[in-house]
This record gives sequence, C-alpha cells and structure tokens, in this order.
Amino acid sequence: MRIIDDILNLARIETGRYEIDLEPVALDAVLLDALQVMAPRLREKSLVVENAVGDGAPKAMADERAMKQVVLHVLANALRFSPNAGTVRLMLDDGDPDILELGIADEGPGIDPSRISRLFTPFRKDERSAQASGGPGLGLPVAAKLMDLMGGSIRIDSAPDRGTRVNLRLARARSA
Repeated sequence: MRIIDDILNLARIETGRYEIDLEPVALDAVLLDALQVMAPRLREKSLVVENAVGDGAPKAMADERAMKQVVLHVLANALRFSPNAGTVRLMLDDGDPDILELGIADEGPGIDPSRISRLFTPFRKDERSAQASGGPGLGLPVAAKLMDLMGGSIRIDSAPDRGTRVNLRLARARSA
C-alpha cells in the first residue's frame, strides 16, 4: 500500500496537485511520531536511537503532513541499512538564525558519493542498497520533492563503509 501511496504522491507533486500548507512545525514532535511508527522495526533490529533533538526544539516552516512523510522515508532508510544492534542518530543544527537542519545518520554500508544523485531518481538505487533493500526506490525521490515544495532541501553525506547522514534543511519559523 505504501508503494501505491508513494506513486500517487509523486504524480500529485509532478502535476502540481500536492497541497502544501506552510506553518510552524515542531520537529521534535514529528521525530517522536516517526519513532513510534518505527518502534517495531527498531526492536526487531535491536537498534539504539540517539535523539539529540530535545523537547521544545525550534520550529521549522513546513507542511506537517509532508514533513512527517519525509522523516518517515529517511528514518525507514536509516533503519533498513543499519546493522543489527547499530545506532541511528538524530540531531538538529539550529545555529543559523534563519535555517534549521535536521540530521538522521546511520551506521550502514554507506554510498559512493558519485552515486548519491541517482538516489533522487524514482526507481533507481545504489547497487549496495539494492542488495539490502526490497523497496522500489521511491522514498528519497518523494522526500526530495516534498522538501523542495516546502522551500527546503535534502542532502546526503556518505561514503562506502562509513554510514550515511541525511540532512533536511528548512526555514526556521519566526517567533510571534
């Protein structure tokens, strides 16, 4: 069912029919929701989550529904590629007065930097990830397009045998 949802979302995004409602979004709450959804996978692989995004973290200008979808896609990849009993790290860089950068890092096999750009093309995967994943290769393309619609960006930092960190950049919500 998730594959069908991803295909439909890609079609809506490509045709301009995906509605975005930018508002202040609590990233700590989005992460907690995503962790609850992923709790069975976390337990199944005995993964540890180091969550450095504390309660009351600054809010980002985002569409809450889209942001939850982005975080779920990125977190699902981190869990999928992390070794059993590995660690997934969640962090927030809020040093810039205008930008927030949410990072999700894993200890998986990593990706050759020359192959990262192809991960944003629907149905294309890195060879190493294709061996570890049964997914169709839609999560990161959907996440990237949603980040773009929200005025943000997604960046992947990785190297073989070094793990992967996905950085989600959004405008910081202004205090009222």
